[in-house]
Amino acid sequence: MSFGFGFYPTRLGRIRTNIHGYGYFCHLWFVFLEDFNRHQERDEIEQINGVRKKWQKSAEGFVSITTDAAILEGGGAGLGVVARDSKGDFILAAVKRVRGIWEAEQVEALAMELGIQTATLIQAPRLVLESDCQTLVLRLQNSMEDVTDMGIICGSIQRGIRNMGEVRVTHIGREANVAAHLMAQVNARWDERQVWFDTPPLMLLNQLLLDNVIDSLN
Repeated sequence: MSFGFGFYPTRLGRIRTNIHGYGYFCHLWFVFLEDFNRHQERDEIEQINGVRKKWQKSAEGFVSITTDAAILEGGGAGLGVVARDSKGDFILAAVKRVRGIWEAEQVEALAMELGIQTATLIQAPRLVLESDCQTLVLRLQNSMEDVTDMGIICGSIQRGIRNMGEVRVTHIGREANVAAHLMAQVNARWDERQVWFDTPPLMLLNQLLLDNVIDSLN
């Protein structure tokens, strides 16, 4: 029987090896190349337009936490979180499904709140919280609070930030937030946070590798 090797970045080591059947390895490799070429084409277009939308490693000593949300067809929303260190190595991922009817900005805020809650599990003193929802980021940067549903969620996020060390809240493009978006679409249990430590879920492996490769080229 022949074997192939799948590689992905982790917190415990820059490369961890998984043994798969050769056919599965070939499939992953071709998917990776296809994604890589597509991202390179988008990068060229974005450079022409003066816009850069790609995931980047955080500054030395900071943990990057990207968050995203997806409104589900049958109702409710999925929340996704991915944490990586300044070398781009995977630390953890989290997902949660919430019931109810939500506006897009509200579920993005719930995802950010999940990111703050999940960050307490790793006790990182310096964080970069990243979201592709610009209005949410502006609210948090300007400490805007009110009595609306959105204001209440933002207030919870800001209290969480104040209880932590140094925290930067940053807006990123959607192309830079694919990993968290993938997590938001995971078929998780309702109203219960699920967390993956050190070893990422299988569906996230390709994107983690792709993000690191693209970042290393710039």
